[in-house]
Amino acid sequence: MAESNILSLMSQKPPSSSEKVEYEDCIPCQVMATVFALSLGTYFQTQHPFPKTKSVNNKEVILTASEWNHLYPKWYRQSMKVTGWALIGFGIYRGTENWLWFKHGVAKQKME
Repeated sequence: MAESNILSLMSQKPPSSSEKVEYEDCIPCQVMATVFALSLGTYFQTQHPFPKTKSVNNKEVILTASEWNHLYPKWYRQSMKVTGWALIGFGIYRGTENWLWFKHGVAKQKME
């Protein structure tokens, strides 16, 4: 019968014996984060999150202005737009991180 490794899985190594892990940013990770943040931020800037119709008995019904304002209050719409701008800013930051600034050599010196 093979030995079980359940005890080694359940117990963690003490911090003194653990190795320092260096994280390296890869191009696909950076591209995916950039595209996701830019596209979601752009989506939040449009009116698509706040539809002016609703489905009732499989029929599309147009909401009145008061119903629409009740469903999507101004504070909610503004917070979604601010979140969209923040995501667009993060996408720009993430997309230019190792391309225009914070080069790999400088990053390693700062981490040490």
